[in-house]
Amino acid sequence: MSEDARSVERQKARAIEYAGRHGWTVQPHHIFEDDGISGAEFERRPGFQRLKETLRHRPPFRYLIVMDESRLGRESIETAHVLKQLSLAGVRIFAYLDDREVLVDGLMDKMRLAFTGLMDEGERYRAQQRTFDAMKRKALLGHVTGGRVYGYDNVEIASSTLDAYGRPKRDHVERRINDEQAAVVRRVFRLCADGKGMVSIARQLNDEGLPAPRNSQGRTVSWSPSSVRSLLFRRLYLGEVIWNKTKKRNPWGMQQQRKRPETDWLKISMPQLQIISEADWKAAHDRLAGTRAVYLRGTKGELWGRPASNLESKYLLTGLAKCGQCGGSLYVRSSSRKGGRALFYGCMTYHLRGKSACTNNLLTPMDQANEQVLAALERNVLHPEVTKTVVRKALQKFRTAEQGWKDRRDALLKRISAVDAENKRLVSAISAGGDIPALVEALKAANERKDGLVRELAEVNSYQHSEADYDELEKELQAHFEASWKTILTRQVGPSRQILRKLFDGARLPFTPTIDAEGSRYDFHGTASIGRLLPDRAKKVVSPTGFEPVLPA
Repeated sequence: MSEDARSVERQKARAIEYAGRHGWTVQPHHIFEDDGISGAEFERRPGFQRLKETLRHRPPFRYLIVMDESRLGRESIETAHVLKQLSLAGVRIFAYLDDREVLVDGLMDKMRLAFTGLMDEGERYRAQQRTFDAMKRKALLGHVTGGRVYGYDNVEIASSTLDAYGRPKRDHVERRINDEQAAVVRRVFRLCADGKGMVSIARQLNDEGLPAPRNSQGRTVSWSPSSVRSLLFRRLYLGEVIWNKTKKRNPWGMQQQRKRPETDWLKISMPQLQIISEADWKAAHDRLAGTRAVYLRGTKGELWGRPASNLESKYLLTGLAKCGQCGGSLYVRSSSRKGGRALFYGCMTYHLRGKSACTNNLLTPMDQANEQVLAALERNVLHPEVTKTVVRKALQKFRTAEQGWKDRRDALLKRISAVDAENKRLVSAISAGGDIPALVEALKAANERKDGLVRELAEVNSYQHSEADYDELEKELQAHFEASWKTILTRQVGPSRQILRKLFDGARLPFTPTIDAEGSRYDFHGTASIGRLLPDRAKKVVSPTGFEPVLPA
């Protein structure tokens, strides 16, 4: 178990023990934890996000126990905002380390929180600097400061110090050339110098079954043009280690990879790691430069590809459909036909990585595939009978939600009225000279109950719906579906892609190659959640699930 994990377990045990001393019960599903994630991160901490989610409605707990404020976060502005949200939700915060309540009400409380927040943030900066200095020292000594690199093995070097079990502790990690992978690297450079493109090289390596790099999860994957390119531009193969090219976190401490200026790079010569000769490197890169020059002449100096504005694709199904055999994306391929060129959908994995990665070489005419998908939607999903059923179900949920709101509101008003009556009786008893301390304590408890009921009532009122004209709403919803479908019928690719993305809820439609007596074709089969096309007015009370017609081939 890592030191971070042990620290989290200790904090949980201490917090549970602290709750027990105060007579509080801790429910397992109300324990929020994040292991091994920087305190400067807020969006990427699942435990923290789960805690914030409980604040959207009335929190199911009254007390939150932490070691100290830094456990909520180590960025002073964000942490102060979280403390404010907790306070507004009625949650009291206790720090077990010095047995105190974290208050945010008075000026002195806010000044103390600001000071401790800056101290926590300063500690984070100092920790970053210590880590940077340690990594720089390792890089200068030629030790590994990152992960694995194709062509090399990471070898642990033990120290003379023993751990608690009598085993030598790891001192550092060094790279050593992996002969099998190094031969592949040299082959990639030779193929490039001979005029092979990156797609052709990836396909050839896959067809020959040569070992491929591992992905970020450590699994071996097939060769792709991007992995070939990464090899061709990695100067480590020349025996040159470049450290500090990127920065992992932004000024706010959140994880965001960014390039550093070249003046900050640290270049270290390590000839023992050289795999590619200067001549082979130059031959490959001269070829790449020549290809690039020809390409730019042909495109009048423009670098084509994905536009910087991330505009929608001009093809209906790219990014929304996938190969049913390997799960790879469908791409559009242009092919010569009599009378000009035609466009086809095909499996990108087969095209870029070859038949060893996917054997689906089937191409289908793009216009025909688009027509088949739209026809299936019209027949099975956006047919008038289907949309009428959806509207009826939506209105029923609308009515149910509205009635539920009314019932809940009436119940709260009755409970508040009962507490008010109890308060009047307690005040009368105090005036009559009864057991004053006990009566005052009871009055205080009653007022606390009323405060909670009033907060709950305010929450319910925030979701209040006006009296709906259901006839008008039914016409509005039906017209909305008809307008959406008319957009698709106009064949406007941009709006149509947005509608398809909503219908399939981000899932991609599988196109599975099929061969039978009639020949080769693609079959597609998916589930469309039509409720996601409901307008915002209806979505406030109507869940988009439950209206999910099947889209057959």
